[in-house]
This record gives sequence, C-alpha cells and structure tokens, in this order.
Amino acid sequence: SRRPQQSGSFLFGDFRLDLDCSQVFHGADALSISPKAFSLLRTLVRHVDQVVPSRSLLEDVWPNVTVEPSVLKVRIAEIRAALEETAAEPNLHYS
Repeated sequence: SRRPQQSGSFLFGDFRLDLDCSQVFHGADALSISPKAFSLLRTLVRHVDQVVPSRSLLEDVWPNVTVEPSVLKVRIAEIRAALEETAAEPNLHYS
C-alpha cells in the first residue's frame, strides 16, 4: 500500500519515491525517469486516494508554461513503463 514515510520518501507498492534525490527506486535499483515524469509522479503520490484534475497537474508540473494536456498522457505512459505497470491495472489516477 502507499503511505508517506519519513525522510522525504513515499512508499507505494514495491517502489520508493525519494524526494531528497528526486529518484524512484525499486528495491535498491534507481529507475530511469525524466524530471517532469518524476514531478508528475510526486504530485500523484502526494495526493494519494484523491482524483487530481488534469488542470491541477499541468499547473503543478508545468507552472507558468502553456502545454497541451496530451503531455500528461506521454508522462503517464513514461511512469507506467518505468513502474512496469499496465493500463489495465492502474495505480495512478488523473482526470
């Protein structure tokens, strides 16, 4: 289950999101993820068990920049690939 941890980390499933070094770990292995995908994942993990509107995600991850909403699909796909998650069984939700 996903729950906040001490020292700037969040655990979700078998993964650890380390806020101090901006990395996602599966065990001891750091996953390859872009800075924007990390920011998006951080926002989603911080709002666990909540539906985060896409407009809020865009404002949080791309502040003061106009981007197409489709950029969320690209970054979500990147996150899912990094977490080896399928769209059929999502753990991360946005609208």
